[in-house]
Amino acid sequence: MRRRLADLREDVLVIRRTLAPTRDAVRRLVDGRVELAGDDPFDRHLQLYFGDAHEKLLRATESLDVARDLISSARDYHQSKIAQEQNDVVKKLAVTASLLLVPTFIVGNYGQNFEHMPELGWKLGYVFSWALIALTTVLQLAFFRWRRWI
Repeated sequence: MRRRLADLREDVLVIRRTLAPTRDAVRRLVDGRVELAGDDPFDRHLQLYFGDAHEKLLRATESLDVARDLISSARDYHQSKIAQEQNDVVKKLAVTASLLLVPTFIVGNYGQNFEHMPELGWKLGYVFSWALIALTTVLQLAFFRWRRWI
């Protein structure tokens, strides 16, 4: 999509570089700044045709400006969609990191080899630490789903 939009934009610029000088040259003929061969009625008829051509070139220039604006809008929309997708990915990575934060804290706390932690003397102390990790993870998941972050 990005390549196609860039190609379209380049095409519009090439057309504009050709159209603008042509329009200006025809305008000089229509305004009488450039003299035709003489007072021949054919020359006057030719000036009318150049006037029509000038009008068509003006309309083409206006259409080209509209096309350029549309291409710019499409490019901006495409870039905003990419930014939105990146934001969604970053949000999911942040949620994943926060889900791992609490269990990492709990494991780090029990891994410090304290002697006076009551849970260490319990028969189910190991199961308690795993239950605490599971409970906090499930609570975080429920909170994130409630907030529609995941």
